[in-house]
Amino acid sequence: MVGSRESHCQVDGTWDPHIPVCEQMVQCLPPPDIQNGTHNNQKTGVFPSGIFVKYTCDPGYALIGETTLHCTNAGRWSSPAPNCKGIFSPHVSLPPLYLPISSMNTKYESTQSTFFLNLFFFPIFSLFPLVVQCQPPPNIQNGTRSNQETAVFPSGMLVKYTCNPGYALIGEATIQCIDNGMWSSPAPTCEAILCSSPPNIPHSKNTGKSLKYFLYGTTVTYTCDKGYPVIGNASIYCTSKDGITGEWSGRVYCGGEVSCSNLGIVAGVSSTYKYNQKVSFDCFGGHKMIGSRETHCQVDGMWDPPIPDHAAALLISSVPLGIVAESYE
Repeated sequence: MVGSRESHCQVDGTWDPHIPVCEQMVQCLPPPDIQNGTHNNQKTGVFPSGIFVKYTCDPGYALIGETTLHCTNAGRWSSPAPNCKGIFSPHVSLPPLYLPISSMNTKYESTQSTFFLNLFFFPIFSLFPLVVQCQPPPNIQNGTRSNQETAVFPSGMLVKYTCNPGYALIGEATIQCIDNGMWSSPAPTCEAILCSSPPNIPHSKNTGKSLKYFLYGTTVTYTCDKGYPVIGNASIYCTSKDGITGEWSGRVYCGGEVSCSNLGIVAGVSSTYKYNQKVSFDCFGGHKMIGSRETHCQVDGMWDPPIPDHAAALLISSVPLGIVAESYE
């Protein structure tokens, strides 16, 4: 199913949201087997779009390529299957092997010279497929990285870092093991997201006066002076829209009654509307609405989202544009 499972009949005779459609399930061919390794889902017969397959190598082999593949909506795997290459460790102790080069005679005269080749240094390395590896990437405070269960990090492998909620990632989120056995960049850091001091609201006090720092998630509650009732929520909290910069969730008001203006609603039921009042718009038959169907009166006297764009609507028709119904939440 593509779309919403539920829908409502609207006053204009249409469904909102749109009626869903049923599309044929997309499948991928079975993922390829690899030498010296295997993948999970070996007993799976059908691989629909969205399914993941993870490859692992046999002991003594390093995985080159993407560890995890997924079946895309196009019916193809997201990446080619990886390879498993043998690992040679330069730290393995091997005895030196010598062979005479000049001759293979069994007897030599006292003055006869011959030369020996130390096979420990050359060419024994040519017998092993050498794979460059990096040291395991460092863990970071207040964050984590991918490939936590991986023991071998061959060249080409990618590691992705993410920060815990409330922390901003500083540096490169993804690092790669390169051909010289080093990581492409230093590991990033996760720094706490901070908000500035909460706004000073006339005729009020707040619980943030005793705090030096305002970390992500910190809540500050306002108390209005006598004779100045609180308008809206009395508490705000430190949050972030971009995951980097902290900002307060809203603003508290202490004072008189808040109202929003009519702003030219043609067939409304009032000239002003109170805080938190919701209005719903409908166009007359044959006319198209430009903007949101619903809006709320905010504590600052503004509508959010804005009232439908009458200027744009007037380009469609110059007759009265619509009607409005009011309610409270």
